[in-house]
Amino acid sequence: MSPRGGRVRLVALLLAGTTTVAGCSWLEDDPAAVPAREQRPAQPERPGLLEDADRLDAAVGDLLDRRATLLRRGDVDGVVAQTVDDGEARRAQRRYAVNLSRLPVGVLRYESPPEVAVDGEDVRVRVRQVLQLSRFDAGPVRSEHELVLSPGRRDRLRVVSEAPVSDDPSTGGAQPWDLRPIGTLRQDGVLGVFDVGSAEFAPEVVSSAVAAAADVRDAVPYRWTRPVVVYAPSDLVLLDAISGLPGGVADRLEGVSFPVRSSEDGPVHAERVVLNPSMLEADPAERDRLLRHELTHVALAARDELVPRWLAEGLAEWVSVQPLPVADRLISAAAVREARAGIDDLPSDEEFNDGPRSSANYDIAWQVCEGIAFTYGERAPWMLLDAMIRRPRTDPDVLVRRVLGTTGPRLASAAADRILAQYG
Repeated sequence: MSPRGGRVRLVALLLAGTTTVAGCSWLEDDPAAVPAREQRPAQPERPGLLEDADRLDAAVGDLLDRRATLLRRGDVDGVVAQTVDDGEARRAQRRYAVNLSRLPVGVLRYESPPEVAVDGEDVRVRVRQVLQLSRFDAGPVRSEHELVLSPGRRDRLRVVSEAPVSDDPSTGGAQPWDLRPIGTLRQDGVLGVFDVGSAEFAPEVVSSAVAAAADVRDAVPYRWTRPVVVYAPSDLVLLDAISGLPGGVADRLEGVSFPVRSSEDGPVHAERVVLNPSMLEADPAERDRLLRHELTHVALAARDELVPRWLAEGLAEWVSVQPLPVADRLISAAAVREARAGIDDLPSDEEFNDGPRSSANYDIAWQVCEGIAFTYGERAPWMLLDAMIRRPRTDPDVLVRRVLGTTGPRLASAAADRILAQYG
């Protein structure tokens, strides 16, 4: 028998002897012979983890710190080991950890203090996750997440689930890696993010984005060196979740660029382009044109939020067609119809995407900008943009007259003439 076994046996024998002595009658005859044992008060039972706020807060903080480290390092097995013994939960956490391991994660942490609430046998935690893609994001993006945790042994908590509180990716809500398995492809400053249904298109989409970014850098007279992130999902879930979509209908858009903020009015930390699934199998020239349009918005960053919609969208369309032969610069039938009916003013912001001319306004705005460049010189559209950025409180019509010496109605009428001359 091992030494440990011998010691246990000895203690048992001593205890047995003590019990026998305590039962002898002479203790009853002479109680003074052996002092009575002092009765110690019973120790209060230690409260459980869920009943002790300080211990619970410490356990939550410990789990979040360890989880952030594991996710940042791409330690998939470590993340799974923190998860409850449930097949579905473990598969979800493995998928999430694998997704993040495929991204160039530079910063990942959880901010303190989290909001902690006990919900039956579970713990619900609201916390800000801070995530920055190295080189691709100008700053860390903060997004509100909710974790469901389950108490384990030794004051340890285990993960049941984690998900962003918001669905809107433009305000720090769910990104592709939060929703489903992803694959990524990086090439020459472009990061493409795909899902199972779109992965086969990754090489051509990323190559198209690389070429489009080069064209935009040549055309836009502002320094723009930040790499590009393009989401190319196989369905409309992500596109449909973006707030403030032009026209408000996802399936009518070929794609959209959007700034990523940590809150609705917060600073822009990242820019993303998301494609409509229809663009995966579109004609390559059509997809290239779309990407040049959206990447022009990315290159202009906050500038095009300070000017009328007709100028922001007109510039993006104008840049998008520059590499195309004139014969290949297609225009909508709606724009031709409006030109035939007569265009007597520039599209307003309020009616650009929702008014009676909404289906024609992008092409009208393009023709206005192209007409400005043709009439006043290639630099003239950018000079007008600069003037409006420098004087955001000045009436845009006043600046059109000051910079170009003409009026909005005249620019609109000239655009109608251009459309009819080229497209009839």
